[in-house]
Amino acid sequence: MSARLVLDCMGQRSPIVAQARDGALPDGACVVVGSCADGFAAEANTYGDVIFGDSGMEVAGSCPVQYFWEAFPASASPTQRTTYLFTYMSPEEGRPSVVEIMEDYWRKLPGYQGVALDDLELRRVLFGLFVSYKESPLPCQFDRVMQIGDASGIQSPLSFGGFGATTRHINRLGPAIAAALDADATSATQLTLINPYQANLRAAWLFQASMRPPLKVGAWSDAFISKVLVSTFEVMEERGESVMRPFLQDVLRVDSLVLTIGGLMISHPLVAVEILFRLGPLPLADWFFHFGAMVFGSAIAAEPVRALSGSVVKALPPAQGYEVARVIEGWQYGSGLDYEPEAASPMPQAE
Repeated sequence: MSARLVLDCMGQRSPIVAQARDGALPDGACVVVGSCADGFAAEANTYGDVIFGDSGMEVAGSCPVQYFWEAFPASASPTQRTTYLFTYMSPEEGRPSVVEIMEDYWRKLPGYQGVALDDLELRRVLFGLFVSYKESPLPCQFDRVMQIGDASGIQSPLSFGGFGATTRHINRLGPAIAAALDADATSATQLTLINPYQANLRAAWLFQASMRPPLKVGAWSDAFISKVLVSTFEVMEERGESVMRPFLQDVLRVDSLVLTIGGLMISHPLVAVEILFRLGPLPLADWFFHFGAMVFGSAIAAEPVRALSGSVVKALPPAQGYEVARVIEGWQYGSGLDYEPEAASPMPQAE
């Protein structure tokens, strides 16, 4: 069998990715446990939760965790519902195991959904561990081999939504891969231009850092993460759909971040100060660097520049045109300029 290009779609546990990352430990993880069960009241099983917190930080194993819920009706029956419990953590020794988190899921589920465990009939039980690396998207390490989806590390360290990230980038990935083949631009360096540095992806790491407590019990107040989330979403809701919607779709933009952070400092100054104190100078300096890159990218990939680059690409030889187009696209997506607010449908109102 021969091929001009191998697409690695084997996810985060791809053996090719393991070789490319050379055994590097992940920088963050999200543990998810849950189930799909029958026995929920049909009249109440009409909505979903994207992220729901019903408690402050608590101790799992021997260290603090902040649990969040996700839930939605299952399609098989009006009385079936899927519920997940998840938490963010750094991959350090001493963190709770998946088994310990699953035990907490069964303990907390009745309080969250208002139903006794004995009244539920389990259809399936789910658990998983999603990891993320700051060195993402993963630069191609081998000629004629390219990662896509979870294998490429293009998913957000907040949502870990590899499918959603691929859906967002599919309009870019398809033509870019076709252009690479047409130009015979299949070296590792040339393929890396399809999944280049994404400034907004790196900027999202600060938000994950604020969602995972340190190992030491009592290092953060139990209500800190809940306060940050409530305050942030209040500000985004006040600023409207143009701020809220892209964030929920894992698209960080300069304008949305400025409005949200500025609003947080005005409306909840004590929360903003506590964030600065809890996270420390190094993560903040790293965030400002990548935010600055987002500002730069917003200028480089502005609509007039994209229109001009389209004409330039057509005039260049295929290999050079391919490279220019990929650079502009990389900055466009890395600064969130692929999102078009005017094309968005109205957000459903909460019940």
